[in-house]
This record gives sequence, C-alpha cells and structure tokens, in this order.
Amino acid sequence: MRYYSIEFSNPNGGFPAGIPSVFTSHQQGIYNPACPEIEFDIANVYADAVITPTHLRIHNVPVDLIKKSRQYNGMTVVLKAGFKPSIPRINSQLPLEKPEQAGIIGQGVVQTCYGNWLGTDLVLDFVIWPNAKLGSTNTIRSYNTGTTSPESFQFYWDKGSLTEAIRKAVRPLGITNVTGTINPALNNPPKIPILLYFTSFASFAKYIQEKSVIWVDPPAQKKDGSGVYQPYIGVRIAFKGSELNLFDGTQSTKFVQLKYNEFIGQPTWVTDTGIVQSVHPMRNDVWLGYEVRYPAGTPTIISPQYAPVLKDYNINESSAPLKVFQVRHVGKFRSTSATGWCTYINAGSAIRINPNNPSPGVSQRKVQTFGYEYTPRS
Repeated sequence: MRYYSIEFSNPNGGFPAGIPSVFTSHQQGIYNPACPEIEFDIANVYADAVITPTHLRIHNVPVDLIKKSRQYNGMTVVLKAGFKPSIPRINSQLPLEKPEQAGIIGQGVVQTCYGNWLGTDLVLDFVIWPNAKLGSTNTIRSYNTGTTSPESFQFYWDKGSLTEAIRKAVRPLGITNVTGTINPALNNPPKIPILLYFTSFASFAKYIQEKSVIWVDPPAQKKDGSGVYQPYIGVRIAFKGSELNLFDGTQSTKFVQLKYNEFIGQPTWVTDTGIVQSVHPMRNDVWLGYEVRYPAGTPTIISPQYAPVLKDYNINESSAPLKVFQVRHVGKFRSTSATGWCTYINAGSAIRINPNNPSPGVSQRKVQTFGYEYTPRS
C-alpha cells in the first residue's frame, strides 16, 4: 500500500491546540482508507543550481482548520513516504511493499500555510523551505525576515579545511550538521584568507562549486587544440533533510543497486551530456551524491532531439555505478496512475559508451597541482 506520514513540530517548543500535528495513511501501522488525500512535489537538487521550495497540499480538512492555517507557519515538518504493508507483520507482501525504502523524503520549515475552499474541496497548501533563515532567493516573504531578502551570512576561510569553513558559515543559519567527504586538496586553507558575504544560499553554493574547481583542478587545453575540458566537477552542496551534504565525486558514496521490478518504464537519456532519467515507485533510499547501478542490459530510450548525439550510448554495459545528480518525489496519494506515487532519478558521469566517443564529464586525467588564486600553505 502507498504510505505517507506528515509530522509537524514547533522548533520553539510546545504545539498550538486545535490543529493536528500528524497526518498519516497508517494509523498505528495499519492502513486507514479514510486518510486525507495529499499531493506534493519535492525536487532535491544541488544548491548551486536552485533552492526550490516544496509544495505540499492536504485535502479534505475541516473548515475550522482552514481558519487556523496560519498557525502552521514556522513549524518544522518531516514528510515520509513510500510503500508499506496495509497491516504490519503479515506473511503475504505485495511486490511494491518495501518498508526498507519508505521513510523521509523531505524536511524543512513551513514558510507559508494557507487554506483554500473550492466547491466541496477544502485544502491546506504549504510552502516549505529547507531552512527557516534561507527564505526566498527572490526577495519574497520569508518566515524569519519578513518581506526582506533572506538573512545574510559570511564565508571566512583562514584556517582548517574547506569543510570546516563551510560549517562555520552555515552555523548562523541554524545548520549544525555538515557531512560528506571531498577532495583532500581542499584540506588546507589559502595563503590569503577569503572573506565574503552572501545574501542567498544559492549564490554561496555556486561560488563554492565554481571556485573549488579552480582551487583543485583548473581547466587545461586539450593537446589537439580543440578546446578545454574540465573533469573535476567541484564541490556541490545539497540538503539531506536538515543537514548539508558535500559531494565532488572524488570519494566513494553510498551505493544502491536498482532492480528490474523497481522501474516504471525504461530509462531515458534526457541531455546530450550523458544524463539518464529513470522513474521508480516512491522510495527514500536514494539521495544526491549517491551512486546507483542499473541492471545489466537495461533497455533505454533517447529523447528525439538528442538521438543523433547519443546514438552510441549504452547504459551501464560495464556495470559501473552512476552518480545521482537529481532526485524528485511526486505524489498524489489516490491517483490511479503508476506515476502518481513515484521517484525520478537523474544520474550520469559514470557511463560506459562507445570507446571511440568518450563520455562527456568522465575524467580523462588526474591533476594534483593547484592553480590561480589558491596556493596551499606549506
């Protein structure tokens, strides 16, 4: 059975009376056919690309809850989803019922909750950000800063590793857990300390990604004079629940083996730079920076506009893992469509193709030198 649990809590302690703190499909572990309809769209992408709010809608709520919708503003929310048995501890289990793949798919702070009443449908809509102090990068109303832009913060790197510098920078935003292992070349500070101020998290993440490329592995001219290439992708920053995860592809990450019965249709090549998208029943065990492996011989399809470029691509002939670059969870609980409760995974960079046509983004060299403005201390 499809499963969800939406859990609200007050970061300041206590909880307002008269509003539910939990909406779930499984009361005490048993499926409730009368549970509220919900729908959501959660896109997990690297922060240098965009910080996107999550939209959550809960249907069939009492009219009194519509009146009290603003009481959810500023609440911490954890959204869990996946598939679970309708009754716990039963011997018979349907193929999609994989409790080990059900769990947290999104977490954040309610920036805005508003009620809507249209005909017989009463709904609560939630706009959720991963962190209360990030707010909107477009100077839209944010929870802690009113109508101003999100709170500014500083990045100061004078000692220690880049990870430590990032940890200090985000601590004023209430982010206390920074995980991930990055290139060892970034363990040493620059000779000239770096001090910068940022008013949006996206611009901060973009700076770290672009500059880390230069600090570790500056672009080099190809020997044949055809241009430059850059195998090192830089340090990418992403939210994993309430924590930050750092990833640059140089260290092994968690590995997930995909199975044939976990696909909704065949994987599709969606770019001309070697990114493949696959659709799966809702699951929470794949995150940004993880590695996934497709079953050998998995059939694929190519978007028509990329067919001339990708005609030689074959997915995972070498059984090499693919790096996960985007995860998107889309759900409408009572939708009859297979894609009404699913997870989209975009992965690439570790793809074996025609050896005469090397894959874009696959490292062709190893550079141990530093360049440009960054020089490690002796």
